[in-house]
Amino acid sequence: MTWTLQYGSTIKTLAEWKCHGTTRNLVSQALDTVSFSMRSSSNPYAFDRNSTLTIRKDDAIWFVGELRQVPHSNAPEAERDNYVLWGPWNWFERVTYQQEWNILHSGVLQYFWTSHVMLNSIKATWTNTAGQIKAAVDLAIQSQIVTTGAALINSPVIGINIDLPTMFPPIVEVRSRTIAEVIKSQLAWHPDATTWFTMNANGKWDFFCKTKDKLAATTYDWAPATGNKYLHSVELTPRWDLVRPGVILRYEKNGTYEGAPTFEVVEDKYPANVSSFARDVYLETIDLKGLVKTTLRRTIEVAPIIDAAGNDLLQTLDWWKTYSPQLNDPEIVESTLKFAAVSTDHPAPHRKDGSLYLPNILIAGEIADWMRRDDGALGSSESDSAEAYFDCDFKTVTTSRKHKDKLGWRIPIQFTATDLETGTYSTFSEFTQADWTPVGLAQVLYAVFQTTQYEGTVTMRERELSGRMAMGSLINIAGHRAEYETMNGLPQSIQERIPDDGPAETTVNCGVAAHLDVPGLLSLLR
Repeated sequence: MTWTLQYGSTIKTLAEWKCHGTTRNLVSQALDTVSFSMRSSSNPYAFDRNSTLTIRKDDAIWFVGELRQVPHSNAPEAERDNYVLWGPWNWFERVTYQQEWNILHSGVLQYFWTSHVMLNSIKATWTNTAGQIKAAVDLAIQSQIVTTGAALINSPVIGINIDLPTMFPPIVEVRSRTIAEVIKSQLAWHPDATTWFTMNANGKWDFFCKTKDKLAATTYDWAPATGNKYLHSVELTPRWDLVRPGVILRYEKNGTYEGAPTFEVVEDKYPANVSSFARDVYLETIDLKGLVKTTLRRTIEVAPIIDAAGNDLLQTLDWWKTYSPQLNDPEIVESTLKFAAVSTDHPAPHRKDGSLYLPNILIAGEIADWMRRDDGALGSSESDSAEAYFDCDFKTVTTSRKHKDKLGWRIPIQFTATDLETGTYSTFSEFTQADWTPVGLAQVLYAVFQTTQYEGTVTMRERELSGRMAMGSLINIAGHRAEYETMNGLPQSIQERIPDDGPAETTVNCGVAAHLDVPGLLSLLR
């Protein structure tokens, strides 16, 4: 078995590069790294900063990473540089997640990428965890192409393989979150999910994200009769404390409806018959924002200025008698009252530009700019005026009733014309949508809680590093305790060490995600 390291176009064996202690660390939902040490030389570093290094086992690519750290150590026996390569997760940690919004930018309404985002809402559509993770990873791919101008061997992903139960968390408004933070926020809803990368046949990375029930298991013999692979040590703890008879989640929503406080409790439990008083039942009360709604209402009364036939009612004596109190003076001799002339800013039915005049006059109430017509369009209104001259006789002639104007008795009127109709109009003066209630979370958590999780380490020693223990593969052990044969240990990290001399060693850390432990499980909702 030959191990080589490629730097640019130069390919040498690890021994020729004088690399020592080469170790690969694979971690779920975190950065994969490879580290090795080299004796320091007069040249500050053997490799350029941020350069891409490729390590192969025979002809197969074992790891591709960027040189991101070179810790230096100076001990009496040797002065060494410790090189650390970062795997593809570093793109997730170094790129900020963004969404494209149609917003006013630099005075122009346009689509604009912003780090002010709504998680689990993509283009105004409620999106499940798998969809949100894919959107985040797609953005990492776009960032890699923008940064490098092409798809490199260490691009974050070519294939995206996500297999998660359908889960719709609440929509959350956040700012300036990295892609890694977005992915981990979604996987918090899947406590037994794991992530890993593999190199595909094209020499590119594939990203995997699956829950435990979607993974296959590999059985390792504790004391194999033949072969050079054997388990060196096992340190495991069954987490019986995490086994629960049921899950009850109670979502409390506090809101306001038309000025009055509201309170609602939505319960999600599994199984349906589980009691909240049962011992070890997982009972959680979660605060969510409730609906906030306040409605503004206004009532107006209008009367027509223009009738259905298009006639101008301002030219009729009845209209003036209705809306001018002066013409209802009991001293007027009714039979003698007549028009002398009418002048108006509101001739019916058309303006000079051909547009229709507003057909109604406001009688009572106040028109607001948010009022809409029956067809949904915003209503229009304008201030108008008119004046009319009348001839009439009075029953009692006094000085105050003598009208010397040659046209007669002048009566002016100011009014508001509108195309709105009589009625009550309403709009929201305050409206905040309630938080979405997670769907099916109790059942997802119950499935996790029903299986005993095993926590600890399993170490294998071999003459040559086989890579047999891999992320995304559950671990069972034969020839040891009976329970280990079906434990389905979930790897959270794997450390592999290429030997300078002696056996190769692989250590798998099995267990549960950190947030599965109470009280960390649902801290994201509190």
